[in-house]
Amino acid sequence: FKNYDHLRNLSNDGGQQNLSIGLIKSVKIALPTLSEQEKIGNFLNAVDKRINLLRDKKKKLGEYKAGLISKVFSQDEKCRLSFYNESGMPYPVWQEKKLKDIATFFSGGTPKRSNKSYYEGNIPFIGSGKIGDDQMDQFITEEALNNSSAKIVEEGDLLFAMYGTTSGEVAISKVKGAINQAILCIRGDFNTYFLLQFLKMKRNQIVSTYLQGGQGNLSSKIVKEIEISLPSPEEQDKIADFIFSIDQKMENISLQIQKTLEFKNGLLQKMFV
Repeated sequence: FKNYDHLRNLSNDGGQQNLSIGLIKSVKIALPTLSEQEKIGNFLNAVDKRINLLRDKKKKLGEYKAGLISKVFSQDEKCRLSFYNESGMPYPVWQEKKLKDIATFFSGGTPKRSNKSYYEGNIPFIGSGKIGDDQMDQFITEEALNNSSAKIVEEGDLLFAMYGTTSGEVAISKVKGAINQAILCIRGDFNTYFLLQFLKMKRNQIVSTYLQGGQGNLSSKIVKEIEISLPSPEEQDKIADFIFSIDQKMENISLQIQKTLEFKNGLLQKMFV
């Protein structure tokens, strides 16, 4: 409601703020003719319908992606979604592996909090709740890095959160920065986006298997033992590209929703100046 803050200010003082019918009746508004009200209402209704249609489209794409992921990573080979090479031939049979067979792992550490100068540098310090963000709240110095167990990860590395409420979350790093002991970096000869989707799908199973009531910490030992059916590098790339195209469509829809909401809000601001 455009005049919400104004109405709040009109409400009675005290611990419990209340509005009265009299106060509401006293509010003055600039009122157009009935025909113009109808035109404005119809136009805003059309904008709302577009927003709802975009949200519904995004929801359906998300459901389609979830179904696709479950078929791509199905344990039953007969139910698994098949991909073919440029010649129309099937790719080689998937190989059963453990993550420790295809990747290397390392976690970091936290510089001493008591040394405030350590946190006055320009090296992004990635927290477990921000593994997929492109902006960080904390930065450390080179000295802090050298005098702690913090480790540098590169943009594009696969990061796995092991501690607290974010346990099991996984993302591709968008920055070059340092990680602490709550984050595991996973590197290897695989398509990072492919493995990202697999670990996202497995998160609930991992958490329910190894954490009590969703609380607690995971460990690198647990992550290393996770089993995966791994296709050839070429098929990994093809699957990753296909899933990425869906994610791009969903992101584009999100941008359309944001722009439409901004357009509507800007319109309301101009209408009720």
